[in-house]
Amino acid sequence: MARYRSNIQGARGSASRLGHKTSGISACVNGWHLGVDVTASYNAETDCDVFRVYVNGGSNRGTPEYNIREIRNAEGILTGFEISEKPAEIESEDKNEYRYICGVCGFKYHARPRACHCGNDAEFEPIK
Repeated sequence: MARYRSNIQGARGSASRLGHKTSGISACVNGWHLGVDVTASYNAETDCDVFRVYVNGGSNRGTPEYNIREIRNAEGILTGFEISEKPAEIESEDKNEYRYICGVCGFKYHARPRACHCGNDAEFEPIK
């Protein structure tokens, strides 16, 4: 029996996927400059489900600039978060010019990212 269920709705209809205690489940929802990755997994030590939400650079894979706002119900109980894009300054006049490369996986970026999709958060080299 599935422990996790993910639903998504888009222009081509809806889809759902199941995850188990051993597999977990993950989802990625991207805009052009901002997106979120959500994972659900089982922690055997605490016998609890763990949900993590990560902000990413969207389909452009750049450095996300964003605002986070808490969402609370009428009783003041935290029910969620709103993550919205913050306008970023353009570092290069040529928007298609790649300026940095991940030292781990080689993925190219237009601006220096805080972290790469491969998990690297330190090794970024300028492209000459």
